[in-house]
Amino acid sequence: MKSKTYNLKVRESSDKKSDILLVEGDLSLKNAVALKKQLQTLKFRRNEVVIQLQNVEKIDITTIQIIRSYRNYLNDKNISTSVIPALAPETEKLIKNTGFETTL
Repeated sequence: MKSKTYNLKVRESSDKKSDILLVEGDLSLKNAVALKKQLQTLKFRRNEVVIQLQNVEKIDITTIQIIRSYRNYLNDKNISTSVIPALAPETEKLIKNTGFETTL
């Protein structure tokens, strides 16, 4: 079985006011189904979640849509969300030019 090429971790923020969801690795189509399934199993202890993208090797429209949908799902459960996209400058520019900067 092939090992996964992305990682999700949940941790408490330093001020203990929010949970931080760290998402890293290959966030492309090949991991989209597994990523979505794993997101659906996460439980948060606080009503604020910060989604932090870090060490992103690849990201595509599929993952951006999954993140957008997941944020809507959490907001429907009265969990506020924000995203901190620590992406390469060329990736940030591409996302901005495609109109997804409000998602990330």
